[in-house]
Amino acid sequence: MHFFEQVQHLSAAGYTSPNKPCSSYFLRSSIVPVIIYEKPQAINVKKAFVELYANQNHFEILPVEALEGTFGEMKWALWRRNIEDVIDDVVVEKDNVCFEKRVILKQLKFTADQRHLRKFLEEALAFSNVKQHENLAQVIAIASHNRFSDPEQQIDFPLICYSHDGFGNLKKFLISCRNGQTNAEFKNPNGNGIQTLRAQELVSMAVQILNGVIHLHNFGIIHKDVATRNCLVSKVRDRDNLFVQICDSALSKDFFPDDYHCVGDNENRPMKWMAHESLTHNSFSSSTDVWSFGVALWELLTCGQQPYPEIDPDEMVTILERGKRLPQPYSCPDELYGLMYCCWQLDYRDRPTTQQLLIALREFNLQLLQYI
Repeated sequence: MHFFEQVQHLSAAGYTSPNKPCSSYFLRSSIVPVIIYEKPQAINVKKAFVELYANQNHFEILPVEALEGTFGEMKWALWRRNIEDVIDDVVVEKDNVCFEKRVILKQLKFTADQRHLRKFLEEALAFSNVKQHENLAQVIAIASHNRFSDPEQQIDFPLICYSHDGFGNLKKFLISCRNGQTNAEFKNPNGNGIQTLRAQELVSMAVQILNGVIHLHNFGIIHKDVATRNCLVSKVRDRDNLFVQICDSALSKDFFPDDYHCVGDNENRPMKWMAHESLTHNSFSSSTDVWSFGVALWELLTCGQQPYPEIDPDEMVTILERGKRLPQPYSCPDELYGLMYCCWQLDYRDRPTTQQLLIALREFNLQLLQYI
């Protein structure tokens, strides 16, 4: 069964069928389905270290709780330094002209070793060859106490720096909203904790995540771990809108160990977010990112609940082949659940493309805006 027909036949599979308006989104689409496979990416870590170098002394760590794992941590900081100018091909700092930027930092702890560092840098710099995009959080600086050219010779672990002035990790933010927490970390500029999220805000965040994923696909990069834990969320200045960026998966296995499972080859994988062919054949494409995006959309609509909490990760292949899928979230419109469900078809050719999903979600978002 092709994707255009699926949304009208979900009820036959035992799930709530979406209404006609949703299927019409796709029928109006003239997009020819295209599956994107990953292109080999040459990441020059040494070059990145040189080009993105920043003096670690210019970073002031802020006393705000972020994320911490066994081997790494994430912190907020202020990056202060003098603005540089180039005079006769020589970089010169301008006196009394200060640059200040709020950033978020990822860093390994002393419990880590060189093996952790190599993996950390490999994941953190995965998007280093990609052009900037507003919905993609990329490394803007690598901070150390001294200039360097070889990460293998580093005595201390560098700070990996991302531009961010907001609430931080999206999954943690969603859970806090669900629990009604009003920690200072999640206060808006008016001092009020964001405790409830409207459906329109959740769909808007999904659109932004998808925009970031599509941008990666345009450069031949498959994310392989699309999930709310790999997103940052902030508030648009002078507006009530929430702004989301998808980021790399560096340290996610350390920060959210319950989301990953080792399958025997020493590699922890997000099995409950992975497509069937990724679980069975370690195959990844734009269609497997679509599957994971469907789970991320479910996370948004449940405010950060764990998918398949009662299922052992080793049983995921079996339960997927038996037709079990994530349930419809409470108060989730049928049309929106239909979109999620279509992302979880066993045959990758039956899933929507990212562009088809984007068109549907944008139109759905416009409908929701009418009720605000």
